[in-house]
Amino acid sequence: MSSFLEQPQNYSYTRFELILGQYRHVMWHVGLSSAITFLADGHGTKYTGLVKFAAPDIENLEVDYEKMV
Repeated sequence: MSSFLEQPQNYSYTRFELILGQYRHVMWHVGLSSAITFLADGHGTKYTGLVKFAAPDIENLEVDYEKMV
């Protein structure tokens, strides 16, 4: 973990901050892609979270979205 706290030469940020910056940048692109998809067809991408991996039969899962609001 201590290597993540090191500041590479000629950089103002630690390795950990640089990794988080890359993650943030990727998530920006994911959000942009989702927004473009939503504007193009009026439907957002279906969010399954980790449930998809825990329950591969998620397509047949009954979810009452009215109760979630």
